[in-house]
Amino acid sequence: MSTDSHQCGKTRYAEYVRKTRADSVPNLATGSFVVTCDTCGYKSAKGMLIEFAGEELIQHMQVVGCSGNTFLEEIGNTSHFELQSIEVQPESPIVEERNIAKEGIVEQLTKLASLKEKGVLSNEEFLFIKKEILKRLK
Repeated sequence: MSTDSHQCGKTRYAEYVRKTRADSVPNLATGSFVVTCDTCGYKSAKGMLIEFAGEELIQHMQVVGCSGNTFLEEIGNTSHFELQSIEVQPESPIVEERNIAKEGIVEQLTKLASLKEKGVLSNEEFLFIKKEILKRLK
């Protein structure tokens, strides 16, 4: 598989991966890589995703100046993205249903009518709120 025409963070540093066997394919997606420099003997302290290891490799080549024999090596088969499952116990409903008694709606409509009569609510506001209260019955 060629990565020449694709330059995302995962494939940008594929050219620096040292192949240990001819038939092995590095796991660019979730593999763990270390920077290894044959010139000065530098080796990363820990493995990381290829995009981070690649940045470290470039920094090593620029700062230290070891540009010829610096590689990325895949270590182990551990994934940085382990599958996790979380079990949720249904104890109580997240959204509680509102039980609106008919008496409560009658009280609300009576209170609404008195607010309209006192001039606190306009006719449009009264009709809108009344419609919303009546929707709760359905």
